[in-house]
Amino acid sequence: MKKYLILAASISALTIAGCSEKKADAPAAPEAPKAEAPAAPAAPAAPEAPKAEAPAAPAAPAAPEAPKAEAPAAPAAPAAPAIDATVQAAIDQLKAGAAAMTVEQKTAAVEQIKAAATAAATAAGGDAAAVTAAVEAAVAAAKAALGM
Repeated sequence: MKKYLILAASISALTIAGCSEKKADAPAAPEAPKAEAPAAPAAPAAPEAPKAEAPAAPAAPAAPEAPKAEAPAAPAAPAAPAIDATVQAAIDQLKAGAAAMTVEQKTAAVEQIKAAATAAATAAGGDAAAVTAAVEAAVAAAKAALGM
């Protein structure tokens, strides 16, 4: 930093000396060196910015931790096997005919699976969270079978 200040002071001194000798030609020439002198300190400032960006990189590993938080949602799937047993035949039929179905037909089929899964989960008993988890698992399986 001190080197740049000394360089800038030297350029300023030379510019002032040049202005006193040639007032007409000097204003255009000295301005360019003055603009160049501050540009040199800007270069060391740029490496400092990446140093600030480097701590941002450890923030990225924090993002994978969020999907790890989603992983415990998978244990809700054990409620789904009871639903899958009652709805699996319908899902298999949908899977067999999925290629020939339109988007509207697929959407209607998912709604039918949802209704059947809701009825089965409600009949099996349990709290609202268990019913919701079972229905969501059945709907996800139906959508996967239909390629949605």
